[in-house]
Amino acid sequence: MMRDDRQLAAVCKAVCRRIPKDVELWTERGPTDLAVQWAKSNPLSTGENALLHVAWALWNGSSTSKAKFGDVLDGLHDEGLSVVGSLFVAVSEGAGAVDRWIEAQEVRHG
Repeated sequence: MMRDDRQLAAVCKAVCRRIPKDVELWTERGPTDLAVQWAKSNPLSTGENALLHVAWALWNGSSTSKAKFGDVLDGLHDEGLSVVGSLFVAVSEGAGAVDRWIEAQEVRHG
């Protein structure tokens, strides 16, 4: 799926950067304590929460709340759905495409 844990962490970080809060939820080493806390306490909007659960599902194979895939998709709106959809396409095309996807996300959200 991903080349290595470093690339996976970069993908999760890029997904979490779409959550419009001025905090860091993911690092090169994995989720921050705040990401763990928010996944359990759910203080985010539906769309923000869906993005956080996408990152968790990528990171460890499931979200911390055991959110169902359909529920997560229902929670994604417009930009979030586009981000996750484009990520799925990149993953299907290989690690190089995932690198390009990460770069595109960094350009959009500097």
